[in-house]
Amino acid sequence: MSPRLVLAGVSIVLLGAVAVWRLSPETKSNEARSSESAPAMTPDESPPLEPKLPALPSPARMAPAVASNDDTTPAPPPPPREAGPRAPRTTDELVDLIGSKDDFVVVDALDDLVEKKETRALSKLTTFDIKNRPHAAPTVIDALGRLGGIADANGRRSATDRLLALLAQEKTRNEPESAGNVLTIYSALGRTQDPRAAAPLEQELLDPNVRLAAKTVIIESLVQLKQPTSSAALRTLEQQLATVTPADKMEEDILRELLSAIKRALPVLP
Repeated sequence: MSPRLVLAGVSIVLLGAVAVWRLSPETKSNEARSSESAPAMTPDESPPLEPKLPALPSPARMAPAVASNDDTTPAPPPPPREAGPRAPRTTDELVDLIGSKDDFVVVDALDDLVEKKETRALSKLTTFDIKNRPHAAPTVIDALGRLGGIADANGRRSATDRLLALLAQEKTRNEPESAGNVLTIYSALGRTQDPRAAAPLEQELLDPNVRLAAKTVIIESLVQLKQPTSSAALRTLEQQLATVTPADKMEEDILRELLSAIKRALPVLP
């Protein structure tokens, strides 16, 4: 007999013996005794668990309460309201503020004074030094023209004299803000309604050093002043412009606008 058949026969015998042992009454009784010897565990005697820590509140609960349609948690009180409109300031208070070192305070006060047409401010404006006051300067200049135009003869004269002095100053100062101040002075002189302002503006109109765009502003002021001498100055300028060759498209547009301003002004001037 071959060795393989002998080994196969032995394996079958061993498997049969194990099966008989597992099915024998003694084995079953031993297993039953083992299970009976173990203490029974009732539902109330479940094995102890590790102690639980109290749960932390969720982020939604930790957030500030916000009122909503389905939330009964009271909303936090609203922030305090801002203060109401500031109390009106008297004319004397506003005039005093013109002397402030803060440009923005000066501008704010002048806006109120011009709106109220308070010509008493001219006493401070005619002595206001616009040097090193780039933020306040345009408002000071404009207020001189607007208040000078509604003031009495003395107030109008003092406003015009101050504007002419500022014109001479700003034309030679060569500061970054000077060119803008000059344009504002041109406009303010027209608002004074002072006939004495016409002659200086006519000189500026014919000055070859004054830019073409600035001359359009001068014409607008001359129309406000309505002086007979201005027509001659406008016609002279029109003849000068006939020989001007624009350097580029922008200058061509400016020249066209200036010629149009002349044509609009001549019929309304005496």
